[in-house]
Amino acid sequence: EEQVHKQLGEAGVVLGLYDADREEEFLTEGLAAGRNPDELLPDKPMVSQAVATSDSDDDDEEDDLAAGINLFDLLAQGDSDEGREPVSEATATAPSLYSDDYGFSVQALRQINEANPNADFHWERNEKRRAIEIWPPESFTRWRQPFLPDEAVPNPAQSYKLVADTSVIFDSMAKARETQGKWPEWQLLWEQHPIFDWMLSSLAAAYARNEAPCIRATALGANRALFVFQAVLSNKGGDPIHTGWFGIPLRLESGGGAVFEDAVPMADALEMSGFEEGIANVGAEPARMGELQSLIPKVVGRSREHVAQSYQESLKAIRKDVRTAARRVEAWKTKSLESLAARELRSQSGKSGKTSARVAKKVADERREVEQVHRDHARWLASLQDHGEPYVRLCAVFVGDES
Repeated sequence: EEQVHKQLGEAGVVLGLYDADREEEFLTEGLAAGRNPDELLPDKPMVSQAVATSDSDDDDEEDDLAAGINLFDLLAQGDSDEGREPVSEATATAPSLYSDDYGFSVQALRQINEANPNADFHWERNEKRRAIEIWPPESFTRWRQPFLPDEAVPNPAQSYKLVADTSVIFDSMAKARETQGKWPEWQLLWEQHPIFDWMLSSLAAAYARNEAPCIRATALGANRALFVFQAVLSNKGGDPIHTGWFGIPLRLESGGGAVFEDAVPMADALEMSGFEEGIANVGAEPARMGELQSLIPKVVGRSREHVAQSYQESLKAIRKDVRTAARRVEAWKTKSLESLAARELRSQSGKSGKTSARVAKKVADERREVEQVHRDHARWLASLQDHGEPYVRLCAVFVGDES
């Protein structure tokens, strides 16, 4: 058993029962029946043997079922990789205007300073180490700092030291472990840190409710505009099941009309606007601002249609895998209940032909567990279904040259 723990991490995997009483019962019944101990404790985990033979026509299937049916092994029996999209092509990195969190933080802190020159905070940066030290304002220390562990909060006169280089973080953690109760000097600069959240909130405060920036982008061309959206589609439980950033380009016509074009992914929207190369702030409001504002209801309607359509397209891609998983869960439920029934039948002894109270209770408990897993899986399938209107947020509007 010691070697099993070292090599597999869990002795329960050998018999696939994961229960000391069931393991004892299985071994006792096997030895009483005259079976070889080496056969009862195989070299390979019995779960794999049970799953591998569960589809065979072997008359001795009851012994395999006694070893247990592992749901995770059953679900792991994937279909052939033939025809599947390679992982490298099925995944992608979300587009970003910044190379890393450090680059974003520097620009964010500069913008916050410019918008609030009298703000009660101070910050410094170290370009070589790509690190930031910040003495935060009251808006952070009062509302967000309490979410940090007390040990992670510096003294009032000291700064938060944030760095994007994980090697610096590991070195700082190693030094901190040398002193009982000491927190690392450097903390990771990433989006989960409360200071990062404070920066995002401070930037968003520059715009009032239902406001978004309108940006001149000559790269779009004459009389063209691009509306950029963020969207979230939720299920009945309020959990997001589909999110995305995208743009809706259009051509402005005389008289306040517009010709809409197909929605484009965020990466294409950034390329169309020329935003990645940099856009000069001309400091003037577009002459057709009124027309752009009047088009917002129509553009929002288009954005919701796009979200619903793109979700249905992505749902088609996973339906096959979902149906396959559902069939395997049904097979697992059937085999598990058959295994429990066979176990209950074997335990019957004596003239009464009744199952002992101990075994009956364990079988009943395991039946409830099987039913619960089955219900949980059905609930998960239902959670994939969208509910209500998508939430869409207009983030920015790019407008080209005006003729």
